[in-house]
Amino acid sequence: MEQMPRYAVIADLIRRLYDYGSWCGETHIQKTMCFLQELLDVPTGFEFILYKHGPFSFDLRDELSAMHAYQMVEFAPQPLPYGPRWHVTESGDGLQGNFPVTLGKYETQLRFVVAKLGDKRVGELEKLATALYVTKRYSKENDR
Repeated sequence: MEQMPRYAVIADLIRRLYDYGSWCGETHIQKTMCFLQELLDVPTGFEFILYKHGPFSFDLRDELSAMHAYQMVEFAPQPLPYGPRWHVTESGDGLQGNFPVTLGKYETQLRFVVAKLGDKRVGELEKLATALYVTKRYSKENDR
């Protein structure tokens, strides 16, 4: 997937999570994006590695930083011990409007992942995403 359509998918995921009532911190975005890509075959092209608290993509973190720099998304700091909440700006909403075909193509997957994972807390997401990651990796090794 090219960069701008990928940004639209990321913005759509963030908007949906936020609208669903998710805390919408980076961990929520990381883990739900992992499910979109690894389980639901949305071809975002992120490389996930098993990191401190489950699957993590440094590429996705870089994309979020770039989107923040382009003012497509922003985050609101929260009182300790909580991390910031991400949300989509007007510019990010406009970006989503530029890619209706891409977003329409993945509508079902986006709706599904938010409905199933949108209300999960970080600890639950870490466990579920780690189970998915390990299962997929071991399944590939066993198929050889």
